[in-house]
Amino acid sequence: MAVRHSPVDAYGSYKVLHLAAATTKVMAGGALVDTTSATAVAAPGSATVVVGSVANLRVGMRLAITDGVGVAELVVVTAFDPVGVTFTAVFANTHSGTYSVRSLVGTWLGPVIFNALGTAMTLTLYDGHPSLGGQTLAVITPASAPFPFAVACDQGLFYTYTGTTAGDVSVHYVAMPL
Repeated sequence: MAVRHSPVDAYGSYKVLHLAAATTKVMAGGALVDTTSATAVAAPGSATVVVGSVANLRVGMRLAITDGVGVAELVVVTAFDPVGVTFTAVFANTHSGTYSVRSLVGTWLGPVIFNALGTAMTLTLYDGHPSLGGQTLAVITPASAPFPFAVACDQGLFYTYTGTTAGDVSVHYVAMPL
């Protein structure tokens, strides 16, 4: 279980995820690792993949492997090489194409503020990646009011922001260890 923050953290402890562009792809909010790989995982088992960055990566970290070709899955880092920009994990599925590699970071979700409204936009917030069993927290078609959330996302904060013309949105959160 995640280490939970109080329902009202000091405002200065919140980080801000700024959204100003629409995306239909499920994105991570507050992930310590948010990169991609094009290294094919040809068979289930231990594999080493090249990633765009190993910043913040550590042994034992759980990573969501999504998008690309292959069934989404969670893997645990067994080794990483900062010089070669690789990590090793045991995969249950095959993967090819360019796929996303994101850490799962527990998140305390605070206020969501629409600073400038877009046109026909919908913000969907998830506790965990929906391809990995994540649950929808909220589907917001914004008005001008803030949305004062106080929710723990034990599987990490993920989102989509879809529609015609993006506005300017600030999602406040506090990262929690898992």
